[in-house]
Amino acid sequence: MAKSLNRRQFASQAVLGAVATGVASQAVAQPAKDAAPKNVFRDIAEAQFATLEQLYPENLTDEHRAALKQRLERQAIRSRMLSSFKLTNADEPATMFAAYRAEG
Repeated sequence: MAKSLNRRQFASQAVLGAVATGVASQAVAQPAKDAAPKNVFRDIAEAQFATLEQLYPENLTDEHRAALKQRLERQAIRSRMLSSFKLTNADEPATMFAAYRAEG
């Protein structure tokens, strides 16, 4: 019988699996130019999902599987969008915090 996991443990294992498969997915060869365009984000999500499914086969229901695939694909898209912004060490957040001081 597999040991019980709480949400935080599951999330941390999911992140580790996602990182591991993300590194592995970068090694995949690029398709030929005449081939039909592939959904790279779906491929990344499928690789990450396969890892999670191997780690926790008994913990995932069919509903969880479908939702997890969608979330992984959306996360891959968001990751690509965030990576497209070139930042330097001098870049600061857009919002600055200033404490409120009452008059007097």
